[in-house]
Amino acid sequence: MKYSIVLAKIEPLEADLAEAKLSLEASQARLLSCESELKAIDVKVDEMKSLFGEKTKEAEILRVGLERAESTLQKAQGLLGKLGGEQTRWSAQVKELENRVVELPMKLLMASGFTTFLGKCSETQRHSIAKGWDASTDSSTTFEYRKLMSTESELLTWKSMGLPADNLSMENGLVVHYTKERTPFIIDPANAATGWLQAHLAKDASRPLSVVQSQEPRFVSLVEQAVRFGKTLVILEVDFVEAYLYPLIRRDLNHQGPRFIMRLGDKDIDYNDNFRMVLVTRNPDPELPPDAQAIVNVVNFTVTKSGLEGQLLGVTIQNEQPELEAQKSELLRSEEEFKVQLASLEKQLLEALATSEGDILDNTTLIESLTRTKATSADIESALQKSATKSQELDEQRAIYAPFAADGARLFFLVKALHSVNHMYRFSLASFIGLFKATLTAKMDVATVKERIQRLSPMLETKVLMYVGRSLFKEHRPMFGLHLIHGMHPDAFEEKEWEYFVGDLLSDIKKEAPLPEWAAADRRDAFTLFVETFPKLTAQLKFDSPDLWLRWSKAVDCEVAFHQKIEKALSPFQRVLVVQALRPDRLQSAIQNFICTLLKVKSLTPPALDLKDLCTSEASSTTPVLLITTAGADPSKELEEVATEVVGREHYFEVAMGGGQQEKALTLLRSTAENGEWLCLQNLHLVVAWLVVLEKELNSLTPHHKFRLWCTTESHDAFPLILLEQSLKVTFESPPGLKKNLQRTYASFSVDSPSPVQRMQLLFLLAFFHAMLQERRTYIPQGWTKFYEFSFGDLRAGLNVMENLSQAKEIDWQTIHGLMENAIYGGRIDNPYDLRVLRCYLQIYFGTDVVTGKANLTKGLKMPSSDSRDDFVALIDHLPDADPPRTFGLPDNIERSVQRTASSAVIAQLRTLTSSEQASSKFDREKWRVLLGPLIENWTKLTASFNFEAASAHGSKDNKVVTPVEAFVAMENAAATDLAIHVNNGLQSLKKVIYGTGLLTPAIQMIAAALLVGQVPAEWSNRWEASEVVQVWLRSLALRKRALNEWKEDCAKGTLLSRPLDLSDVLQPGTFLNALRQQAARTLKCSMDGMKLLSCWEKDKTTSGSFEWYAIGGLLLQGASFEGGSLQESTSDAQELISVPTCYIAYTREDEREPYAKDTYIKVPLYYSTSRERMLVEISLPISGDPSKWIVGGVALFLGE
Repeated sequence: MKYSIVLAKIEPLEADLAEAKLSLEASQARLLSCESELKAIDVKVDEMKSLFGEKTKEAEILRVGLERAESTLQKAQGLLGKLGGEQTRWSAQVKELENRVVELPMKLLMASGFTTFLGKCSETQRHSIAKGWDASTDSSTTFEYRKLMSTESELLTWKSMGLPADNLSMENGLVVHYTKERTPFIIDPANAATGWLQAHLAKDASRPLSVVQSQEPRFVSLVEQAVRFGKTLVILEVDFVEAYLYPLIRRDLNHQGPRFIMRLGDKDIDYNDNFRMVLVTRNPDPELPPDAQAIVNVVNFTVTKSGLEGQLLGVTIQNEQPELEAQKSELLRSEEEFKVQLASLEKQLLEALATSEGDILDNTTLIESLTRTKATSADIESALQKSATKSQELDEQRAIYAPFAADGARLFFLVKALHSVNHMYRFSLASFIGLFKATLTAKMDVATVKERIQRLSPMLETKVLMYVGRSLFKEHRPMFGLHLIHGMHPDAFEEKEWEYFVGDLLSDIKKEAPLPEWAAADRRDAFTLFVETFPKLTAQLKFDSPDLWLRWSKAVDCEVAFHQKIEKALSPFQRVLVVQALRPDRLQSAIQNFICTLLKVKSLTPPALDLKDLCTSEASSTTPVLLITTAGADPSKELEEVATEVVGREHYFEVAMGGGQQEKALTLLRSTAENGEWLCLQNLHLVVAWLVVLEKELNSLTPHHKFRLWCTTESHDAFPLILLEQSLKVTFESPPGLKKNLQRTYASFSVDSPSPVQRMQLLFLLAFFHAMLQERRTYIPQGWTKFYEFSFGDLRAGLNVMENLSQAKEIDWQTIHGLMENAIYGGRIDNPYDLRVLRCYLQIYFGTDVVTGKANLTKGLKMPSSDSRDDFVALIDHLPDADPPRTFGLPDNIERSVQRTASSAVIAQLRTLTSSEQASSKFDREKWRVLLGPLIENWTKLTASFNFEAASAHGSKDNKVVTPVEAFVAMENAAATDLAIHVNNGLQSLKKVIYGTGLLTPAIQMIAAALLVGQVPAEWSNRWEASEVVQVWLRSLALRKRALNEWKEDCAKGTLLSRPLDLSDVLQPGTFLNALRQQAARTLKCSMDGMKLLSCWEKDKTTSGSFEWYAIGGLLLQGASFEGGSLQESTSDAQELISVPTCYIAYTREDEREPYAKDTYIKVPLYYSTSRERMLVEISLPISGDPSKWIVGGVALFLGE
C-alpha cells in the first residue's frame, strides 16, 4: 500500500515527470531550434553590425564630404562675390585692350608723326592735323597725344619742376622727352620752359647736365667736353644754328678702331654715345634755313591764347584763393596715386590668380589676400568718387575767375598784334603778367567775388592802355584804343558797323542815295554806302530834316553837337560812323571821344613821364629802359639830371653809338653792371647789327641791383626782337610848337654873348626858319606834301652860312636865299610846289624889313635888336605854347584837313592790324572762303550789269576812230574792259578754288595772298595805279568802266567834248589831256612841244581865240574858298574841301596871252587825290593881293573822289 500509495503518489509525479520529460525534450528541441536560430541571428547580427559599421563609416564620410562641400560652396560663393564686381570692368577692359592692341600701331605711328613734325605747330594746327589723321583711320577712339604718351603723375611732376600747365606746354614737354635721335630746337620767348628743361634733364644720372650760353668765350671747349664725356648739353640763346654744330646734329661719326670719332672744327673728338644736345632760343622767329630745319626738331613754346588763359587763371586763383589751387593740385595727385594703387592691387590679384597651384578654393591665403584687396579697392573707389565730386566743386569755384583770365589772354594777344603797325611795338608776356598781377592786388570795396571779377577787367584794360600807350607814338594811340575796344567789347558794334568803318564794304554803283542839301558834295559816295549798309538806322535819323542836321553840319565840334533826338537814336559808335560819312574833318575827335567814353578814361595820353619814378618803380638791373625817340627829340639832358640826383654824376656814363664805339660800350656795360652804376647808350638805331651782341652780353651778366641801362633809339625795322621785348619801352617825342623847337635849338647853340647884333639876328632868323619848316610838317599833306627830314645837320650847315655872312657890313640876302634853296634845305625837297613854299618863306623872313623891325616874323613878334643871347631866349620863352595855323600862313580851317588825314591814317593802321592777323602763305579753304567770299560777292554785285563774255568776244577793234580824243576813248574803254575781264577771271578762278571746284595755281595763290592782307595784287596795280585798298580799287575800276561806256556812247554821238568832263571818270587822265593837246596841235597846225595849257573859270573868256576850250567839272579845292570868281580866305568853320565851278581849259601856242592879267592869278597843282602824291597839271586860279599868301597856304585842286 505504501507502494501503491507510493505508486499512487508517484504516478502523477511520474506523469508529470513524463510530461516534464516531454516538455524537456520539446524545450530541448526548442532550445536547439532557438540556439540554432540564435546562432543564425548572431550571424545576422554580426552581419548587420558589420553592415552598420560600414554604413556608419559611409555616413561619416558623407558627413565630412558634405561639410567640405558646404565649406567649398561658401568659399566659391564668397570668391564669386568678390570677383563679380571686377568681372564687368575686366571684361570691358579686356575688350578695350583688345581694341587698343589692334589700334596701337596706328596710334603710335601718329604719336611718332606728332613728335617729329608737330612740335613747331600752334595748338590749333596740331588739333586740325591730328583730327585729319584720325579721320583717315578706322579708329574707334580719338587720338590724344598727351594721354597716350604720359600719365597724370608724370605731368604733375613736370609741372612742379616749372613746366607751364597748359596743354601746349605739356605736349611740348612730351615731344622734347621722346625726341631721341634728332636735336630739339626749343623756341621759348618767355623763358617758360627753360627751367623745367634743365631740371628734367638733370634727373638723368647717366648723363651729367651741362648748360652753356652760345656767346660764352669757352663755348667750343665746353661743347667738346660734353661730347667726349657723354653729357647732356643745353645751349641757350641760339638764334641760328652755327656751322660748327652741324656735325653734332647730323651725327657725322667715323670709326677709328673700336672708337667713334667726330670732327668738330679742326679737331677729332671721341664721341660718347650718351651725348645729347638741346638748343634753346628766346627769339620767336629764329633764322633756320631749310637745311637746318631738316635736321632739328623745332619745339615751339610760344604762348597760345588757350594756354595763356590757363596760366592767367592760375595766377588769379593764386592771388584770390590760393587754397583752391593747392586743393586742386592735391586732388589731382591723390587721384593719380589712388589710380596707381588700384592698378597695382589689380595687378597683384591677377598675378596671384594666375600663379595659384591646386584648387584655388583651398588657397586660404589667396582668398584672404583677395578679401583685403577688395576692401582696399572699395575704399579707393569711394575715395575716387569723393575726389571727383570735390574736383567738380573746385572747378565750379575756379570757373568764377575764368572770365577775367579769358579777358586777360584776349587783351595780351591784342597788344601782341601791334608790331604789325610798328616793329618797335613788341611786348613780353612777363611784362603783361606783371600788369595782370598788379591789377589783382588792387583794393576795392565790393560785396561779392563776382562783382570784383567784373570790375577787374576794366581796370586791367586801363592799365594796359596807359602802359602800352606810353610805348606808342601819339599818332598810333587812337588806333590802339579802337583795336582794344574792338577786341574786348564786340558788343559795342552792331552788324557791319566795323566793316563799314575800316572800309571793307562797297556800295552798288548803280544806286546813288540823294545827298542831303546841307552835306558837302564830296560825301555823296560815302553817304550812299551808309544808306545801303544801314537802311533802318538811316530811316530813324531823318537826314532830310534841316532842323535836326543843319546846325550839326556847321558845328565846329559836331561829334558832340548832335541834336538831342538824334543822340538818343545813336549808339556811341554809330555817332562815329555818321561823322565818318558826313563830317570826316572831325573824325579824329569823334574817335578819341568814343574811346575815352567807352574805356572810361579822360585822355589817351598816358601820365607825364617821370624818369626818376620809372627807374625806381618799374625798371630793374636786368630790364633796360628803351627810350624810342623821334627826330629832334633828345632825352639825354633830362636823364642826366635824374642820374645826378639818384646815383650822382660820377656814376653815370654815356656812349654815343656809331663810329666804332661798340667795344667801349661793352666794357662800360660790364663795369657799370658790376659796380651798380648807370649807363646810357645813345642812338642804337645806328648800330642795329651789333645789338644782338649787346642783348647776349646783357643776358649773361649778373648785375648789381642798383645798375640801370638806358638806351635811346629811333624806330628801326631791324631792331632785335628779344631786346625789344626785354626792355621797358617809352616813346620820347619832340614837343610840338615853335616855342619848344626854338628852345631846343637855342639849348644846342653855343653862341658867345654879347655878340654883334647882326650876327645874333641872323642866328635867330635861322633858328626861327628851321622851326617853321619842321613844325609845318604837322599839317602834311597840305603843309608839305610829304615828310621832309629837316635835320640838325641842316641847321648846322645854315649856321656856318650865317656865321660867314654876318661879318659883312651888309647882309647878302640873295646868297642866303640861293644857298638855303639850292644847297641846304631845298636839297631835301622833291616837289616843285613845296619848293615854291620854301622860296616864299625865304623871301618873307630873310630880308631887311624883318631885321629892321619894319615887318613882323609872325603876328605880334618883332625881331629884337640886341647883342645878348638872353634877350632872344626871353623872347622865345614868351611865345605861345600852341601855334595857330596862320603862324605858318595856312588857312584857319586846316585843322579839318589834319583830322581827315589823321583819321584816315588810323583806319589804315587798323586795316594793317587786321591784315597781319589774316596773312598766311598756306592754303586754308575754309579761311579763304570766310575772308575772301564777301569780296568776290561785292565784285559780282558791282559788275552785275557787265557782260564779260560779250566784251571778251567783241574785242577792242574800232575802225571809225578819227580824232586823238576818239582814239583815246576807244583805247581807254578797251583797257578798262580788258582790266575788268582780267580781274574778273582772277576772282572767278579764286572763287572756284575756295568752293572746291577749281585747282590752286601759283597765280591764284599770289592774288589770294594780296587780297587776304587787303592789298591790290601786283599784277592788277601794275596795269592801273589807284588806291592801295583793294575794295576802293575794285569800286573805282567798276565806276570808271561804267563811265567810259558813257564816254564811248557820247563820243559816237559827237557830244563828248560839248559837255563838262569829269577827269576822274577815266583810268589815265593825263593821257586824255595829251589827247586833247594832240587834237589842238592838229587844229592849230603846230608842234605839241610848242603848246601850253590855259585855264579860266568864266565862260565868257572862252569865246575869243582860234583855239577850242573844254569844260572840266567835278574838281575840289583845298586851302581857300572860291567866291566871286576868285580865291578867298577860308574861315575856321568853312568846309575843308569845296566843289568849284566848271573849269575851262585849252591847249594853245606858247605865245598866246593868258586869260588873266599878270599878278591876278596863281597857278596851283591839280592832284589826282587829296594825298597829293601824283600831280596832273597846273590850273590858273584868279586871286587878289599877294600870291605868296596862297602859295604858303597850300592851295591845290583835286579830281573828284
